[in-house]
Amino acid sequence: METKDLKDFYNKLPQHVKDGIEQGLQDIENGNLYDHEEVMEAARIKYSLISK
Repeated sequence: METKDLKDFYNKLPQHVKDGIEQGLQDIENGNLYDHEEVMEAARIKYSLISK
């Protein structure tokens, strides 16, 4: 996909989707993220799943 197509695609997204993307990018910049292992451990605890 060409860069122009990507820009056109983004411009056609609903505003709430764009807002979510922007929030996600801000979260990344601010270090507000979790790696896969952290998410899986939280799920194991929350849903009483057997650990690895």
